[in-house]
Formats: sequence, structure tokens, C-alpha cells
Amino acid sequence: MSGQRIVAWILAAALVTFSLTPLLAAQPAAEAVQRPAAAPPALPLTAAFVDRSGSKLGLLLESALLERPNVSWVERTEIKKILAEQALDRAFGSADIDARLKLGRLLTAEVLVLLREIPAAKNLPTRYELAVCETRRGLRLGAKVYSLPSDGLQQLQATILADIQRAFAKQREQITRLAAVSPLLNDSLTRRDDALQKALATLLEESLTEIPGLLVVELQEARAIATEKTLTSDVPLAQSLVPHFIQGKFRFASNPSDRRAVVELELRQGTKTLAEAKSEPLAPADIPVWLRTTSQAFIEKMGLAKNAAPQDRKLEIEQLNARARDFTRLRNWPEAVTLAEASLLLDPRQRDMHLMALYAYSQIHPEGGSNRQTYTTKQWLENLVLYERALEHFEQYQGLSDEPINVKTEYGAFAETAFEYKIPSVNPENLTHEVILELEAVRVRRREAFWRMMDSRLQRDLP
Repeated sequence: MSGQRIVAWILAAALVTFSLTPLLAAQPAAEAVQRPAAAPPALPLTAAFVDRSGSKLGLLLESALLERPNVSWVERTEIKKILAEQALDRAFGSADIDARLKLGRLLTAEVLVLLREIPAAKNLPTRYELAVCETRRGLRLGAKVYSLPSDGLQQLQATILADIQRAFAKQREQITRLAAVSPLLNDSLTRRDDALQKALATLLEESLTEIPGLLVVELQEARAIATEKTLTSDVPLAQSLVPHFIQGKFRFASNPSDRRAVVELELRQGTKTLAEAKSEPLAPADIPVWLRTTSQAFIEKMGLAKNAAPQDRKLEIEQLNARARDFTRLRNWPEAVTLAEASLLLDPRQRDMHLMALYAYSQIHPEGGSNRQTYTTKQWLENLVLYERALEHFEQYQGLSDEPINVKTEYGAFAETAFEYKIPSVNPENLTHEVILELEAVRVRRREAFWRMMDSRLQRDLP
């Protein structure tokens, strides 16, 4: 009996093993569907470095780039022969996709690293423009303008090399999605928060940049791709590469003392709306968190895996501040203001960034205007909006100070000296009734702001 039992057990085990064999064999295939395949070893890229100006910085960058592994660089002599009659400036433009495609074919390169020196204007440092492009679809993987820092070319070289490395890493991700973010519309009753339109868009872009397989492009570039008017590549534009657009609006409460806002966002691809989101009334400090959470939901709607890593808010603030300072050196005040406002949404207790924003606002003139004596009605009203936004930053700047109060220096000189701004005591002839009324209202609000600041500082300084 025991022998028969052993035989029966062996037969049963063989039967179970035989019946499970197809399932076990099929298991790796099932796992392959659920899990992304391991990335193949990185093949060498063919790249071309083109310095439009033949600058000293270009020589330093070229020398460092030639030492990078897994990149095969087109010979400089070949580049000179091919590009002798080619106009390169168009390839830097956000919408000039066809120029990059043509350049890629001429150089037989997968990636283009383009550099040009911008002649220094009066009282401005030397500037350099970089564009890193892939040539299969003519997309810009990275584009930036740099100013020459006080510590010279070596530091600038290191900064640019790091940006090139990030662009190459994005190219190796096999880009399957494109996205662009429009400035959010200020739907509030006043223009007080117009500056947040681009600042909120900047925070959205930051939350999308690190997603594998997703390339964030400028709005103009995305529109050029969407219309396909400039695409001359033989590669068909897959549906997944039709750009996704994120747009939206925000509305602050009508009560000036209530600083909560409702934010709405929409994700579109072509004419189709893929997702919509609307927040509850949010305090300014809570808006960045809601934007990040919503952007991750939108990423899933694009068919990509959202970023599971926690947000490194400190690093994001440092990067925004560095970019804001760079634009300040370039005297690009609108961009400096946008980045400062974005950084202050993440951390409003940055006294140095309030000071930077305050100064940048003081340097901005309304579109088409450069002299207050010749402002139109529209330009006067726009200028007063900028002035009052600067006044808010000044109030917050003072509120974060532990220094003793100095009314004459800090409050008297603020509007007239530091800002080079005077609200006319005698109404010029070119001021309309609408502007005169708004000037009077600004006088009242400025006086109220100064009293709030002095009262706050006196309350803190008095025993």
C-alpha cells in the first residue's frame, strides 16, 4: 500500500506540475504588461556643438563636452564647411522648428547644442544664449539666456554644462508627451494680482519638468507644433505628441482684506478637454500645493505616471531665486518679477526676494511708455498698478525686519527716491479725470499702508 501511495503522489505531483507549466511560462509576459521594461543600455548619441560667435566660453564648453561619455561629436571642421552659408539665428527661436530640422539633417546629428554671444548693451553684462535641440522633431530640450557673473567664465561654464546635461537626460527619456502652460487669467475685480498670472504658470511648469517622457515647451513652440505648419520631418506626428495645453484662471475675493482665491485649471489636447479642476477658496500660501496636486492628476490624464517623489520646496525656491537674480542682472525686470512672485508664493518670508520684487517693479514701464510725462491714460493706470504691487512688497519687506524703525529713511524716501516715482502734486494737463481719481485713491492707500507699517513696527519696538 505504501508503494502504491508513493506512486500516486508522484503521478499527482507530475499532473499538477504539468497543469501549471503553461501558467508559469505565461507569468513573465503578464508581468511585462504591468511593469515597464528595463531601459536598454544607452547608445552613443551623435551631437554637434555650434558656437555662433566663436567665443572664449564656446571653446571652454567644447573642450568639456568632448570628454563626456556616450556622445559622439561632429568634427568642428565638418561643421564649419557645412554651416559656412547657413543662417543659424533662426534655429534659436521657439517656433522655428523647420530650421532645427534642416540643421540636423545637414550635420547628421541627433542633438544640437547651439551657443551665441549677445553683444553687451550699455550698462549690461555680456550675455550668452543656449539652445539644446533634438533633430528628429526639431524640439528644444532646453533654452536659456545667461549673463556673465562677477566670478567669470569658469562659474558660467559649470552652470551651462549642468543645463546641457539635463537636456541630454531629457532626450534619452524617449519623449512621448508635450505640454505647454498658458499664463493664468486674473479674473478678479481689480488688477492688483496681475503679476501672479505668469508666476502661477511658472509653478505649474516646475511641477511638470521632472516627469519622465514629458517635455515642457514654450507656448509659442507648442502652438507651432499643434498647427503642424512648420513641421517638415518625415516622422509622423503621433497623437501622443500633439501638445497638451494647461490653461486657467484665478479670482481673489472682492473684499480687499480677504486674500483667498479660487483657482480653475483645464487640460486640453487639440479641441478636446481632458480634465478640469476648481479649488475651494485658498490662501496664497496654499495655492502652490493645490497646483502641484492638480498637475499630478493632469499628468495621469496624459497617460503618464505621476511623480511620487515628495516636493523639494527648498530646492525649488533656490532655483527660482537664482533665475530671478540672473534676470535682474540682465535687467529683464518682467521675468525677474515673475520668478520672485513664484518664489514668494512658496515662502512669503523671504525678505531679500520682497526687496528684489520691489526694485524690479520700480523699473518696469507700461508697454509703449518710457517717460511718465508722456504717459497715456492707459499707461498711467498700468503704472499705478505696478506701483501699488511694489508698495505691498515694501510693506511685507518692512514687516520681516528686526531693525529699529527709521521713518525718514524707510518711509519718506520709499516713493520718491528709491522708486524714482512721484505722484504729481499738481495735475498735468495730459491726465484724464479717470487717472486723477485713481491718483487720489492711490494717495489714500499709500498713506494707509505707511501708517500700518509704522504702527506695526512701533508696536514691536516699544517695550
